[in-house]
Amino acid sequence: MRITCESCHSSIPSSSLYCPNCGSRVNRPASNGPANRYDSNSTDRYYDYSDIMDNKLLAALSYFGVLLLAPLLLRRDSPYVNFHLVQGINLLILDLCGSFVMRIIRLTLLGRLHTLIWLSLLMLHVIGIINALSGKTKELPVIDKFKLIKTI
Repeated sequence: MRITCESCHSSIPSSSLYCPNCGSRVNRPASNGPANRYDSNSTDRYYDYSDIMDNKLLAALSYFGVLLLAPLLLRRDSPYVNFHLVQGINLLILDLCGSFVMRIIRLTLLGRLHTLIWLSLLMLHVIGIINALSGKTKELPVIDKFKLIKTI
């Protein structure tokens, strides 16, 4: 289904939040729900689109170890940042546990396993940063199963 932009009168997809031609916000009829709610590729969470757009960088900082203090102190009222903070804190806990395991592995001379664990943790950080910067709220693989902290 397509709708018409009120500003430039061009035809746009009904799923668009902004007009691709003029950039103005699309006003939706009340029956379709509020215009500022955004699915963010999640099945049960809806986030405010402006919250996501305003806080992408802070959400990405949640995956840089100790730098997660910046979003924790600056944007605790943002549900989008809080989602990524919880993921970042759980990933930091997994990093600390992984560091402990890697030290033990290095003592036993299993260097290849050490590299595999390090690359796996690095990959989780990269996935989290990409999700935060692209406005997604997907749970990280592995982290969703071992989540120690559920909310902030």
